[in-house]
Amino acid sequence: MIRRGGFSLIELTVVLVIAGLLALAAVPEVSVAMETATVDKGAAVLHSIWLAERMYRLEQGEFTPSVQDLVRLGVIRSSVLEGDEDFQYRIRRARPNGVEIEARRIRATGWTGSLVLDEEGRITGQTSRDGHVVQP
Repeated sequence: MIRRGGFSLIELTVVLVIAGLLALAAVPEVSVAMETATVDKGAAVLHSIWLAERMYRLEQGEFTPSVQDLVRLGVIRSSVLEGDEDFQYRIRRARPNGVEIEARRIRATGWTGSLVLDEEGRITGQTSRDGHVVQP
C-alpha cells in the first residue's frame, strides 16, 4: 500500500478542534488583560483630575465640585476626559480639606464597577464581569 503525502480529513478536523479549544480558553484571559489596561487608564485620569483639583485649590482657595469647571477654567484639558469612552468622571465630594473623585465604568462591554480616588490620593474600587475582578 502506497501512502500519498498530505493529511486526511480526520487529522485536519482534530487539529482544528484542538486549535479552537485553545483559542476559546484564551479569550477570557485576553478580555481580563484588556480590562486591566482600561482600569489603569481610568486610574491615571483620576490622578490627573486630582492634580488639577489641587492646582485649582492653590489658585482659588477651595476645591471645585465639578470636573467640567476644571475643563472650563483650563486647569485640565478637555481631551483628557472627552477621549475616554470607558469611564464617566465626577467629583463625589469637595470639602475644604480634600476632594473625592469617582470614575464609573460606562462602556457596554459587560464590565461594571467604579474607581474612587479619596482625599489623600488613594485609588480603590474595581470592575468585574463573569466572576473576573480587576483592581487598579
